[in-house]
Amino acid sequence: MDEERRKDISDAWDWLHKYQLSNSQLFDRSILWLSSAGLGFSLAFIRNIVPLDNAVNVCFLHYSWWAFIFVILITLCSFLISQCGIEKQFAQSRSELEGNEDHKPSILISQCGIEKQLAQSRSELEGNEDHKPSINGKDDLLFRIVKYMSYVSMGFYIFAIIFTTLFIQFNT
Repeated sequence: MDEERRKDISDAWDWLHKYQLSNSQLFDRSILWLSSAGLGFSLAFIRNIVPLDNAVNVCFLHYSWWAFIFVILITLCSFLISQCGIEKQFAQSRSELEGNEDHKPSILISQCGIEKQLAQSRSELEGNEDHKPSINGKDDLLFRIVKYMSYVSMGFYIFAIIFTTLFIQFNT
């Protein structure tokens, strides 16, 4: 691979990494804000829209509250797990910088982990076709957990909106 191609791939990898981190942060903030606002709105103002004394299918309202609460809890837990993964990465990097031979080289990864495009770009840059993002030769569990927690929180958020909408629709 010529030097110009290597630089282009490296620049693309850096850009994708920054974009992925920014996107992940924006998603986390948005889902936390929207679910908190949705829970607060439904707790505070649902009585003004639907009188609860005469309401039917109140279980939908309760399901929506629980779904909003799960979104908030999952998102907050993902912050903690992500922080543990980042601390692990710092320790790994520090060990490598200090010349500790017990650690194999690692790739620093963002909150959501490196997606295929990032891995392929880095792999091509390094000339390694079989490379997988890893820490010490194995996939990093903490970052995969955070990634899947994002999917789960989005699913609960969608359910919360559906349940709130159904409750209002059945009672108006």
